[in-house]
Amino acid sequence: TSLLAQTTGTITGIVVNNETGEPLSRANILLEEIMARTVAGPDGSFEFSNIARRSYTISVSHVGFRLKKENIDLNENLSPIEIRLIPRIEELQEVVVTGARAKKRETPVAFSNFTKEDIEERYRTQDVPFFLTELPGVNAYSMNGNGIGYSEITIRGFDQRRIAVLINGIPQNDPESHSVYWIDLPDILESVEDIQVQRGVGSSLYGGYGIGGVINLVTDNYSVERDFSAKASFGSYNTRKFTMSLKSGLIDNSWTTSARFSRITSNGYRDQSWVDLWSYFISVSRFDVSMTTRVNLYGGPERTHFAFFGATKEELEINRKSNPSVFPGDTDNFNQPHYELINEWDINENISLSNTFFYIKGDGFFQFRDFKPFDYLEDVVQKDLLDIKQYGWLPRLEIGHQQGSFIVGGELRYNNARHWKEILARFDGGTALIDGQYEVPYDYRAKKLMVTLYVNELYKLSPKLTAMAGLQFMYHNYKVSEDPVRNVNFDVDYSFITPRLGLNYNIDDRFNIFGNFSMARREPALFDLWDPSGVFNFPTATPESFRRIDLDRNIWEDPIAEPEELTDWELGIGYQKAHFQANFNAYIMDFRNEIVNSGYLGASGFPLRNNSAATMHRGLEFSFGYKPDDIIQLSSNLSLSENFFQESLLFDFSGNSFNVNDNTIPNFPGIMTNNRITVRHEGARASFALRYVGKQYLDNTESEDRIVSAYTLGTLSLGYDITTIPELGMLQLSLDIYNLFDEEYESFGHINFSGEPAWIPGANRNFMFTIKTVF
Repeated sequence: TSLLAQTTGTITGIVVNNETGEPLSRANILLEEIMARTVAGPDGSFEFSNIARRSYTISVSHVGFRLKKENIDLNENLSPIEIRLIPRIEELQEVVVTGARAKKRETPVAFSNFTKEDIEERYRTQDVPFFLTELPGVNAYSMNGNGIGYSEITIRGFDQRRIAVLINGIPQNDPESHSVYWIDLPDILESVEDIQVQRGVGSSLYGGYGIGGVINLVTDNYSVERDFSAKASFGSYNTRKFTMSLKSGLIDNSWTTSARFSRITSNGYRDQSWVDLWSYFISVSRFDVSMTTRVNLYGGPERTHFAFFGATKEELEINRKSNPSVFPGDTDNFNQPHYELINEWDINENISLSNTFFYIKGDGFFQFRDFKPFDYLEDVVQKDLLDIKQYGWLPRLEIGHQQGSFIVGGELRYNNARHWKEILARFDGGTALIDGQYEVPYDYRAKKLMVTLYVNELYKLSPKLTAMAGLQFMYHNYKVSEDPVRNVNFDVDYSFITPRLGLNYNIDDRFNIFGNFSMARREPALFDLWDPSGVFNFPTATPESFRRIDLDRNIWEDPIAEPEELTDWELGIGYQKAHFQANFNAYIMDFRNEIVNSGYLGASGFPLRNNSAATMHRGLEFSFGYKPDDIIQLSSNLSLSENFFQESLLFDFSGNSFNVNDNTIPNFPGIMTNNRITVRHEGARASFALRYVGKQYLDNTESEDRIVSAYTLGTLSLGYDITTIPELGMLQLSLDIYNLFDEEYESFGHINFSGEPAWIPGANRNFMFTIKTVF
């Protein structure tokens, strides 16, 4: 026994949270040289006994914390050791982004965050754009009128084509249109852990679409605890939502699984604007000592009635809910499942490598009755079909060093889509003359290859001064072919190099100031080059959308639509103390060849657009939050902007050109403000929000009879959490009243096919009641 005691020894210790000092139970502890393993107890303690006296490398890992390695020499007199693990929540989130997330008092960009708690408290059934409208510079409108279905979002007035939208770092912008179809992501917020919204060009790591800003959603990372929840919502316009979710908790200290299934139905506010949306999210995660792997599957089929087009003032005076799409068969039917494999490997304490692989499959159609289209003498029912396949790989290597971190990464995406149209029936006086397919007006393939390489350095020049420098290379290639009807065939390349530079200076522990300079380049959307499926082919409203077309040799070269070029200057000041924070941001965005909306809509409901030689966007953004205690919380923000043409020759609906120098760009509100007060007490909460959106022009003429008038909306939210009935788990009740003051307003508008202004109205006062139970 004496001899054994001299040749063997014992290692004892405790694992704690580096930030809070709390013990961490169930941590994995490994002695690498002899592959001996143990698990920390409820008080975080662990022990290895009767092991040889020698040097060891001890590795400690825990779900939600960074891997920690320490060298221990058992020949020395060891007291119980304390191993402090750094929380890895932010790092886990960074697994699923194509670059580091912005951090307060470090990253020189303007941004806002929504936490899981924010989402759980405020989210009911609304689409993501409406959930985000309380942030500075963010606006949204709903074609259905009540925020469920087809919704659009803008940041600083820039539409979804100029906003980089990411889920787990994977781009959601359609490669062809650059837009985002939120209707294919119903109820996604039920599975989101965190949202960060950056304004302006910002970091260089988000691809080519982040001109107006970046929306980065991170889905649930893991849940150590097992739980089951069910939620039901009932509201105006026969709106219903049912959701069930299950989380397995930690299995064998290595696995977690979760699943959610939802269904949302609503008649919509406008006539014939119903939606029928299914949603699912399934995730399996594996946690190893130095590696995290996750597989996600999510999506949901949707059926929606058309509500793309606005109503004239006369129509709205007769019926506020007017919707020109009255044919019962005017529907959209689509399904777009997402498959994700996300892996991060901590090579050592300073180097991590992440790889994300994804596959998105889109399949569906929309059909509508087209009244006297240009190519036909009779009314027809058209069916537009899509078959889309998108593949991608997003690698990223991050190297931490004493002064900061260096990131190098890339993006490789390929999109292959088939588009075709079938004419199902002709009508004459409401009577179908021919039923069934008898004509295929177009059938073509659109392919796009996207390659991005980037480097980014965040470097601490001093304890108070941090610099960010980034450089990005992008290559995009469009190919359109195999169109037997119009014989469209083109192959267009775009390549850009964009630099970005910023500084953040922490004046003291309360004040910081930052500035950045960024350049952005973006290729035209496919339909800006040529729309084989449309009646109108802008920017010239003639078939010659390419400067060189030889139909005999099938050559299409030199497109008229030019790439957009932006230079962005940002200056920000921040202030924070225990219960108060405030931020100010000023920006100047100098645009060349901005592709702007004409105010008119094309046959498929998309805005008609063309290049503007020079435009200017400049503005100020203010925000503050005050929380003196756990009972009261106040927040407010204000956005002021000017958005105007500097040197522009545009085209109208008929292809006629006109000069709009100094005119305001349409669909850019000059002022927006949000205010909210929340009171919480012993499980009860009440919150009142007031939102104001200023005037917006419908087209480029600055005509006062072609505006979306300013409007003010109030929202009252009441909630109560019941925890006194153990059999029910936690029971959460909430009542939300939207448009509390019952204001009649329009949220968006355009110019219709007759050249008249038309508006999309918002819902009158409406409510939503929600009940949720968690076991």
